[in-house]
Amino acid sequence: MSNIYDRASNTAEKMVNKYGRSGYLVSIVKSGVDYDPTITEVETEIKILESRFFTNEIDGSLIKLDDKRFLIAGSIIPSIDMKIKDGGKKYSIISIIETKPGNKLIISKIQARL
Repeated sequence: MSNIYDRASNTAEKMVNKYGRSGYLVSIVKSGVDYDPTITEVETEIKILESRFFTNEIDGSLIKLDDKRFLIAGSIIPSIDMKIKDGGKKYSIISIIETKPGNKLIISKIQARL
């Protein structure tokens, strides 16, 4: 029998897949020698839900007017050095807030900026 966190994770995954759209999580891979590495961008297709920040959250420095919030399911583990590609635009990841009760990642809320 699965626990409540597994059920919450499965529900989040289903909702993001149902209501989200395709996007890409872009990571940088370095290969070769340290002094002259070959840098390659690797795109992994993911489902994302986009939302905006509330007006009272925008302060002009930590959260800017054009920042976006992307929600991704807990089966994907983003990091701050990755980017999100959505509709031909590439967003830098500014911050990641994880909903993670216990050891189970349910969903990640990503603040992204062009």
